[in-house]
Amino acid sequence: MKNKILNFPLKLIILNIFLIVIQLAIILIQLDNLPAKIPLFLNRPWGEEQLGDKIYIFLIPSISFFSLLIGIVLHKYFSKNKDDFLTVTTFMFSILFSLLSIISILRITALVN
Repeated sequence: MKNKILNFPLKLIILNIFLIVIQLAIILIQLDNLPAKIPLFLNRPWGEEQLGDKIYIFLIPSISFFSLLIGIVLHKYFSKNKDDFLTVTTFMFSILFSLLSIISILRITALVN
């Protein structure tokens, strides 16, 4: 039983890495089609303030990777306390974040093209 519990977070980590690779693939495929300025900062007022250099689109997968690293660190902490629910919850949050990041990248590239 313990082997299955330890193997489950590994599957979640691999899934999350796969989602981050998909993000990078979408960006690299669309990078030549993107203009110099793209709408990245959608929480700012409409117009020029929302635009950022296209190289900043790589922040999205970077933040996804950072959330995965936080999940791994929290997994190490929570597994010492034998708290499997919190371990799975942190990885599921990271996967959700990666999925939403893919949607954001697709929306940004669709908006521009």
